[in-house]
Amino acid sequence: MTGVPALTAPPEVQVGWAITCLRDNRLYGWYEIAGAAGFVNCSRDGRIATRIDGVVVEHSTVEDAALRLAGRENAMSALMQRERERLEIQREARG
Repeated sequence: MTGVPALTAPPEVQVGWAITCLRDNRLYGWYEIAGAAGFVNCSRDGRIATRIDGVVVEHSTVEDAALRLAGRENAMSALMQRERERLEIQREARG
């Protein structure tokens, strides 16, 4: 991500930018991001974890962590599942 996201950017973009800032500025440990549903932890070894209602989940990307904190994780999972199904149908149609 480059630059500061506009205030009209989707919540997951704003949260992702905040996580990137924490990581890039080496602010390790648990932090609460304003407007997010929980806490984020950027560790020295590059891992990212989120904690919502005491449940900790490790993420492989900033985007995944941002989606969870913005409350969009399930919505994106459904979109990704529909996209996979669409691609599978296209593959079957091609033979």
